[in-house]
Amino acid sequence: MNLPENPLSVLLVEDEEYTRSMMIQYIENREELSLDGIAQNGCEAVDLINENAFEVLFLDIQLPCKNGFEVLEHITKPPYIIFTTVHKKYALDALEMGAVDYLVKPVTEIRFERAMERLLAFYAYRKDSKKEKSPEKDYKKSIELTDILQKEHNLSYQEALICGLIFRGNSRNKITEMLQIQNGTLKNHLRSIYAKTIYQHNMIDEAEDQRREKMGILVNFFHKII
Repeated sequence: MNLPENPLSVLLVEDEEYTRSMMIQYIENREELSLDGIAQNGCEAVDLINENAFEVLFLDIQLPCKNGFEVLEHITKPPYIIFTTVHKKYALDALEMGAVDYLVKPVTEIRFERAMERLLAFYAYRKDSKKEKSPEKDYKKSIELTDILQKEHNLSYQEALICGLIFRGNSRNKITEMLQIQNGTLKNHLRSIYAKTIYQHNMIDEAEDQRREKMGILVNFFHKII
């Protein structure tokens, strides 16, 4: 597992005092994180992000001055993003904006820890993906991963097929062309896959490294399609 050698630099953007205090406590309890900045509105967040090299951004969606989505439109090099929100309806929008995860308020410590698993898994997956790989090995791996997703998360045949195509590097347009479906149909399939995998994953009893690896695969899956 390719985990950070040094703590990841964190910016917390949150205007609610209670949530901000809880998030500070959660972040400071993790040795993989270093809380190096706090902003209470979107404009302040944009300035801090563009002036510093933060690696992780805990970003509220409903903020004064600029909301969380607007903040991302004004920064040049976004870090790993974890949204916080009071509305579950923003989940897919958050992923499409490149978020690793989203946290629904009030944020519990257990849910924060699950978000950390996803963050560390995605970090490790990104690091590992930069290494030279064998196309034959990658193809075999994609078949194995598709089989795992279908069996463990009750995916339909079409959903599993879409997973396999994405794991093999096909674009959104290529997938719709190959399966002869509309973009809207593909998006509905993605929502279903998301609900069955990342949103409702049940891996608590697995070993920590195995759980992190799977979460890295699942999170990266959605990042590869946007």
